[in-house]
Amino acid sequence: RMGAHYELFKYTHLRASFGQGIRYPSVAERYTQTSVGALNIFPNDNLKPETGWAAEIGVKQVVRLGKKWKGIIDVAGFINQYDNMMEFTFGSFIPEGTTPSLDQASPTYLGNYVGFQAQNAEKARITGGEFSFNSQGQIGGVELTSLIGYTYMNPVSLNSDSAYISTFSDSGTTMLKYRFKHLAKADVEATWKGFSIGFSARYNSYMSNVDKTFVEGIPILGDTIQILPGLEQYREKNNNGNLVFDARVGYELSENYRIGFMINNLLNAEYSGRPGDIQAPRTFLLQLQLKF
Repeated sequence: RMGAHYELFKYTHLRASFGQGIRYPSVAERYTQTSVGALNIFPNDNLKPETGWAAEIGVKQVVRLGKKWKGIIDVAGFINQYDNMMEFTFGSFIPEGTTPSLDQASPTYLGNYVGFQAQNAEKARITGGEFSFNSQGQIGGVELTSLIGYTYMNPVSLNSDSAYISTFSDSGTTMLKYRFKHLAKADVEATWKGFSIGFSARYNSYMSNVDKTFVEGIPILGDTIQILPGLEQYREKNNNGNLVFDARVGYELSENYRIGFMINNLLNAEYSGRPGDIQAPRTFLLQLQLKF
């Protein structure tokens, strides 16, 4: 890996980097066969090493607004290129010569052959850009800090193999599975005489491409077995991404002690990170911190 930095002007910095790497399949990815509840993991000893390169160029600008307010603006663009990229694929992995059964008591029950397996997705490219703005200042006796960040990604598969594309829930796209195009976050905190109050928000866009098996089920013995019944309707209804708010308050009892109260998922939004992974509802946390 190599990088460069140049000070264009005072408080204006340009940076660039380039790197290459190789990742060999882990022992778990190649040989582990296990299950967690109804979720199965299958081995794949045919996995090939993953290779790739990455490049980034960015600029950072320090800004000052008046005497009591300053901030940092950072803008960057990046590209990641992969060969033999490894990703876990969900599907049915029925041994050759085996006739699966729908009888759960049978040793050849279909559910025993359904799960995830690490596979090579061949070529893939992820391009995108990032923007962030960090600021700190005072309004009267109140100290304010804030963070705003946004990331745009275009993760696409360069693999034209029809067998691979057939695993996409959205066959009309080349977007990699289980990826978001837009990610955003914002956080603001106010502090006054040991008291603090803060709010944050995080957003991810709709996960448009997942494993086709999750949505359409598994055709077997003249019937279709749904892995997650209702998922297709859920995705059609919830296709605008996820926006989640959190809140927190705190007080410094002394130099070494601080107490805090946090509310995660403030508006009690129902959302999932990926199929079947419903996130926690509104959660209350009480925290005591000790510095020593």
